Amino acid sequence: MLLPQELVEIILDELPADDLGSLSSCSMACRDFAALARPRVFHTIRLMPPKTAENQTQCQKFHRLLTFSAHLAPLVKDLRIVDGNDRDYDWNGMKNAGTPWVIKSSRTLSLVLHVLKLKRLSIEAKPKLEWELMTRSFRAALRDAAPGLEVLRLRGIATSAAQELFSMISQAEGLKSLSISYQMRRRMITNLTLAPNWLPQLRALAFSDHYTSAQFARALSTSQLDFSNLRSLSFSGLDSPAISAFLKALPQENVVESLRIWYPISFQALREHEVLGIPSLPRLKTLRVRAPFGLLIFQQILEECTNTDLEEITFEGHATVLRQAPQFESEQWARFVSAVRQSPVTRVQFLVSGQIGLESSVQRYRSIVEEALALVGGEDAVSVQDLWHRNSAYLSVHICGGALD
Repeated sequence: MLLPQELVEIILDELPADDLGSLSSCSMACRDFAALARPRVFHTIRLMPPKTAENQTQCQKFHRLLTFSAHLAPLVKDLRIVDGNDRDYDWNGMKNAGTPWVIKSSRTLSLVLHVLKLKRLSIEAKPKLEWELMTRSFRAALRDAAPGLEVLRLRGIATSAAQELFSMISQAEGLKSLSISYQMRRRMITNLTLAPNWLPQLRALAFSDHYTSAQFARALSTSQLDFSNLRSLSFSGLDSPAISAFLKALPQENVVESLRIWYPISFQALREHEVLGIPSLPRLKTLRVRAPFGLLIFQQILEECTNTDLEEITFEGHATVLRQAPQFESEQWARFVSAVRQSPVTRVQFLVSGQIGLESSVQRYRSIVEEALALVGGEDAVSVQDLWHRNSAYLSVHICGGALD
């Protein structure tokens, strides 16, 4: 008996997108369900590391499935390749499980890529994946897949040939979102250039320039890329002059609404009156800054945002500041509170995070901050909260200013 199409659609719409078990069962129940359920089942494929070295990889199983069921290949639009997790590495960043499975299976991955027409591609490795150790066929397959991509995410790539990596990226002319985190192996710095005909209409851009002398940021700033549609911007590893130069390279009438900045741990605090160029982002709504130093940069950035339409700012200090808690710049709280009072921002958060075992430091830090606020009369502008992040096993002290909830 045939079910009405409307009823089939209603039943499938009730199933969560991540309930692959139920969707798979529906796809095998009858043809009516299969036509609608299978595109949802195979839209996003995640290839994870094998549980043991002897196990057949998900990549090998997926390749065999595509070989015997070629009609499924057009349904795959999003491929996510993940290598490693935090438990696979020791404190020196060495992988305990041997050669990454992506390297071992790169030839099979190239065969998989050749039969797919992807819109989204993600490769994520912890702590890093050597670009040159991938087979030439896999790197060529990535280059061939690039023109059809709208979203590309490459995290944890290590290379001594950054130009080859970015030549591959330059093939993705239809990109709307790019996220890349890479390291130069042996810190070999070169003059990176982007293809002059690479003109994607990016809406989201995230990149890391740690240990690369900001070469990607410079290449972006001096390119002919059109950033007029960019709404989300995130970067790490840049110092303040590089950040300022990059923001100034954006169009005057840019539409960036979200900005995230992660300073390197080795970076020192902003110099007096040094600015980032936040006012050059007229539509900015949310700003998040993570830095290893204390209150000075946060207060200076807050003062820089006085004449903006920002709605939310989050300042996050690295766990190292907890060791400085007894002398944590208490004399600067008066200026910080004054900046909070003058800010149009509806919510300001100041976070200090630390791993489990630093509970006593967090409590001591909170007491010092509350004492400093009492001395400068800032209790109404700034509140202190302890938060326990169970999932990530982190402790934070939240100092919320502006219009408190």
